Amino acid sequence: MIHSGFRSRKPKQERHRHECDMTLRKKAFRFLQLSGLSFLVNFGITVIGHEILGVPAEVAFALALITVFVMNFYMLRYYVYQGIDEPAVRQFIKYAGSAVSFRGFEYLFFLMFYTWFGYEYKLVLVSVLLISSIIKFLWYRYLFELKVD
Repeated sequence: MIHSGFRSRKPKQERHRHECDMTLRKKAFRFLQLSGLSFLVNFGITVIGHEILGVPAEVAFALALITVFVMNFYMLRYYVYQGIDEPAVRQFIKYAGSAVSFRGFEYLFFLMFYTWFGYEYKLVLVSVLLISSIIKFLWYRYLFELKVD
């Protein structure tokens, strides 16, 4: 007998675990894409603002953080964690609280290593954003996948 469709011989529980792993990998990949875009936008605004427009590096970086803040909410909600059922306003409030905290720490560490310790601002910028991205993936996965009662 010839079957017209594919049917997995794996037990249902094992198939579910595989689907969850694929979903997690897909979200992680999309988060990496978003992180890359965020980095480029952040880096671009900071460097262009400072080197071309003559804005102090501290101000250019602050403007970049604000821009990326808004962009990331929409991208996390609609691209990385698609199909979320929580109302956007409520989710934005939660996101804003955590994102402002992250941005505050990013800016504090930028100031500490660039302004106070004198490290080259591009090195500080890359380091701060890389470390922050790893921590944010773990946190935002929880935030955007939290089930609403």
